[in-house]
Amino acid sequence: MRIITSFLIALVCSLGASAQLAQWDFNKVSKDANVHTAEDGTIVVDFQNPAVIQDYSGEYMINAQNSDWYATFDVYASTLVGTYTLSDFDAFYTNMMSWVTFDSYYPSAITFVCAVEDGKYQINIDMESDGQKFKIHMWAPAPPEGALDYDTQIGDVDYEYTSGEEIQIVDRHDMGENDVVIEFQAADGSNGAVFRMMLDADKVDPINIIPEGVYPINATGASGTFTASVGAVNGTVMPCYYAVLRSGRVTKPYFLTSGTVEVKHTKAGTAVIVDAKNSWNVPVKLKYAPEATGISDVNANNASADGLFFENGQVVVVKGNRKYNVSGAQMK
Repeated sequence: MRIITSFLIALVCSLGASAQLAQWDFNKVSKDANVHTAEDGTIVVDFQNPAVIQDYSGEYMINAQNSDWYATFDVYASTLVGTYTLSDFDAFYTNMMSWVTFDSYYPSAITFVCAVEDGKYQINIDMESDGQKFKIHMWAPAPPEGALDYDTQIGDVDYEYTSGEEIQIVDRHDMGENDVVIEFQAADGSNGAVFRMMLDADKVDPINIIPEGVYPINATGASGTFTASVGAVNGTVMPCYYAVLRSGRVTKPYFLTSGTVEVKHTKAGTAVIVDAKNSWNVPVKLKYAPEATGISDVNANNASADGLFFENGQVVVVKGNRKYNVSGAQMK
């Protein structure tokens, strides 16, 4: 779930948590004008460059660095704005490391306060490690208006599904619903997507289900539109969304709120081209171009196979004989 270079892992593990920076005259060796030692010995670090915030669905990792320090804070929270203390952090992945002395500091006490000011996350941290006190400030771009909790903040998606078995188009009108659902699933189970289209029954193509056209993703609920995601509700993500999967769990969801879905009918079958953005304005491009032998695999939902499925208005993950919601909790 986390990407840390082997160099940093080796460095952090070899140095341990007991190193003492107090033995150094830090003001003499500091190269960064935004770092100083206060009269009481507190090391004050003001990260001027933007921090990188990664959202892992209920867990945030925040990384920042300058010429003197590398900082990483891993906090368990459904939203980053708030005040957090030591019990809210992953101890191994929360530390300050000095580029100057190559010492690492893991918190024995910490108060982490995050607010949104002037269109930015403003993060102020008071931390203590083995008697050494830190006062830290960092900032990062704030979420755009309408950004959804748990939505992935960084990492463009450009993925092409290549085999016919990875797409299903389900007409749900015979189930008493007024929508059509497109489901993608990578052959290796690494990712999937679900798109819900509002379409009147009399407009359903009797052969290809969805007529050819370019359809918008929005929140109007009108016929001929794909439904913009509203995020995670009670552990369930409603379409439209794309997700990265690992061991039956969603590790990176992209809640698609704008863009288009183009549907084409070729001799080989139905092609689907998605050009969308999530609530953080992260681009998500998906393409399915069927091979000549793939059209027979475009059919109604088959919940007996492993994968993502749209069931009773919810998205579920099926693995073996068990079903999970998109938060990883097993469903009865």
